[in-house]
Order: sequence, then structure tokens, then C-alpha cells
Amino acid sequence: MTFGLHICRGNNQSKFYASGGYEPIARVFGKSRFQRFLLEYDDERSGDFEPLREVPPDREVVLGLVTTKKPRLESVQELRWRIDAAAKLVPLERWR
Repeated sequence: MTFGLHICRGNNQSKFYASGGYEPIARVFGKSRFQRFLLEYDDERSGDFEPLREVPPDREVVLGLVTTKKPRLESVQELRWRIDAAAKLVPLERWR
């Protein structure tokens, strides 16, 4: 059994409840016992990928890079750029 923590900023009827990066809670990644973190990173309100540095090497991440909140589909180039940026902090083999 894998225990995970899903963190997002809300999407009830396409309305969000919060914005801001993960910096204020980055310590949760190292102090919790969750094996997987499912994180919303679908637009600028999610902040940058720097807080991923706090994810311990024995944990996995799932990055929500594609939005469900807007009708515009992200380009392949944009998604590749974001994947490359995040992979500098968490190697791809730790992604799910």
C-alpha cells in the first residue's frame, strides 16, 4: 500500500481557493511519512519547482502539469520545458 498526499489550490466549479508556491510548506515533504506527493503545478499560481528540493530521495512525486481549469491546452514545448525544470530537482525515475 502506498500513502500519498495530494495538495492543490481547489477547483470546485473552476474556482480556486488559494494561490502561492509550496515554499511555506516544503518542510512537510521531509517531515511526513507519505511515500508519494501529488502536487498541482498547472499554472503560475503554483510557484516554481524549488520546493521540490525538500522531497527526500526515497519519495515519489506526481506533478499535475496539465490544467483542467482553462480551455487552452498546454503546448508540447511548454510541458517539456516544465518537465526539464522539475527534473533538475527530482530525477524522472522518481516521478509517477
